Amino acid sequence: MVYRPYGNRTHCGGVLSAVHHVEVVYYLPKVEDKKTDINFHAKKPSNLKTGVSVVLLILSLIVVVGLAELLSPAIEAGVKAAKEYLKRLLVLQLRCLFYYQRALQQLELQSQSTSK
Repeated sequence: MVYRPYGNRTHCGGVLSAVHHVEVVYYLPKVEDKKTDINFHAKKPSNLKTGVSVVLLILSLIVVVGLAELLSPAIEAGVKAAKEYLKRLLVLQLRCLFYYQRALQQLELQSQSTSK
């Protein structure tokens, strides 16, 4: 079925959005030649289809929340490990910078002592 929102359409930041009204959702049936009559609307879905859709929606919500609960400790552990790694890397870089500056100072002192 083809979804046709009813209302004013606005173009905002490269994204096409539609302003919906209360009586807005119309479903147009598919046709072979891709031409549809705007005044003809498809039948509403049966109660069985609606019920199955609701059950699947709730089931998918439960699955998503469950996966988030299962995966969150692993993600938190990964973030903590990355933080520790970055801390160690920063300390190592600071040490290297300190030794580099110290070596430069010694070279300057040597060059000053040899030039005298």
